[in-house]
Amino acid sequence: MFTLDLPKEIERRLLVLAMHTGRTVQFCAREAILDYIDEVEERYLAMDRISEDGSGDQYDLQD
Repeated sequence: MFTLDLPKEIERRLLVLAMHTGRTVQFCAREAILDYIDEVEERYLAMDRISEDGSGDQYDLQD
């Protein structure tokens, strides 16, 4: 478990989302983090497949 300091605007958006969905802020934050992790993992897997095919160079997935 860890603590995360969020900018007030993100905190507000999470609170509004939680209120509209009837979920907790923690649930909404957890789901957002999981969605992000899934997306980044998929990108890495795709880039690895491209590299294995020999059709890709080194990659940088930083935003």
